[in-house]
Amino acid sequence: MVIDVNRTVAYRCPGCGDVRMLEVTPFNTMPSSAFYCSCGEECMTLDKQKDTVSVNSGCILCDGKHNWKIKSKSLWQGKSYILRCRYSGIALIFIGDEKSVKDQIKESNEMVEKIFDNE
Repeated sequence: MVIDVNRTVAYRCPGCGDVRMLEVTPFNTMPSSAFYCSCGEECMTLDKQKDTVSVNSGCILCDGKHNWKIKSKSLWQGKSYILRCRYSGIALIFIGDEKSVKDQIKESNEMVEKIFDNE
C-alpha cells in the first residue's frame, strides 16, 4: 500500500495578509524550514522533531506569534488542520489536500475582509 504524504499548506502573511500555498512532504522539508511572502516577511516555520512537527507563524490580527504542535504521523497520513489565532479565531494556516485547503482559504478570506471592512 502506498501512502500519499503530499500535503498542501497555505499560510497568511502577517505583514501584508497575502495567502501563499505550497506542497510539502516529509522528504522536501528540512528539519527546520522557513517560508516567506513575496513582500519579504517570514510567514511560517516548520520544525520537525522525532514525533511532532512544530508550526510557528506570525499573526496579521493580533501581531503575536503562534505555535502549534502536530503529531507527525497524523500530519503525513492525511489529516487536515486549520491553525487559528488563539485570540481572534481567524485561520492562519491550512494543511490538507489541495481542494479542502482552497475551500478553507476562500472561507477565511471572506472572514478577514469582513473584519478589516469593519475597522
